[in-house]
Amino acid sequence: MQAHLSWPAARAVAASGSRVRRAAWTDRFVFRTAGGLHWLGDYAGTFRRVVRGADFGRAEFLALDWTDADPDQDHCVGIEADTYQAGGLIGPQTFTDQINLGSGGNSMPAGDYGMTVFRNPFPSEATADVSGYVDNWVLFNGVPEAGWGNFYTLPPHNFAKKLLIPEGGSFTLACRNAPYSGFNPWALVANVTWSAPFIARPDYYERTVANPFAGPVAVEITGNVFDTLILDGIATRSGVAFEPLSFSLAAGSSFTIAARSSRRDYPYFVGYDLAATFTL
Repeated sequence: MQAHLSWPAARAVAASGSRVRRAAWTDRFVFRTAGGLHWLGDYAGTFRRVVRGADFGRAEFLALDWTDADPDQDHCVGIEADTYQAGGLIGPQTFTDQINLGSGGNSMPAGDYGMTVFRNPFPSEATADVSGYVDNWVLFNGVPEAGWGNFYTLPPHNFAKKLLIPEGGSFTLACRNAPYSGFNPWALVANVTWSAPFIARPDYYERTVANPFAGPVAVEITGNVFDTLILDGIATRSGVAFEPLSFSLAAGSSFTIAARSSRRDYPYFVGYDLAATFTL
């Protein structure tokens, strides 16, 4: 199967016995008869006739979207309709780890226990709010925190700490059992709540659309976007049922669409439902 063919290329394919059609034709196709004529047929099987002038205009001669794939095979050859849809919820802003690193009795030897790695879950710098209680010292990245788990007082000891972790970074928690007066239990229970600022990836669902004709065309884009439509990197329209966007596109050129949101609260929806109309 082939796609994105010019009419001369599609005509050669039809000469070999295949049915060909424009990518947007989901109901009809062109085929060549044994006598060398080009006929038009429909997939429902209701007619077969010679191609007429109204069936084949200037757009068909200049089109670069001919294919020998049937409509149900579009996905096999990368054919997209002139309607473009994408969208989804972005977030969440917070992510919580709740862990219990275990406990030991009076006979536990001195040492560090329950070390756990916590990795930043966001594609940006994030804050980790860590809180819980410990018997008797809590270690952040292997370093005991002074004043928390002071083993001269009775356990448990509450603690809280805020860490700023870079993208892809992590930190570790552990409990240090330091024996004193024969009383040396250890335990560590911690909650880690991650939070991130607005993720520095403002454009989503980028898609490039090529001129489907072998000549310059006028393009009109209509539809909805949440929140802002980005055309070739420039913010152009926003909102539901925005004013149509029109521009010219040279032969062999393309344009890129994307959605951008200015929201900084999570989760939020970003996306678009667009139709592109090409006119020769």
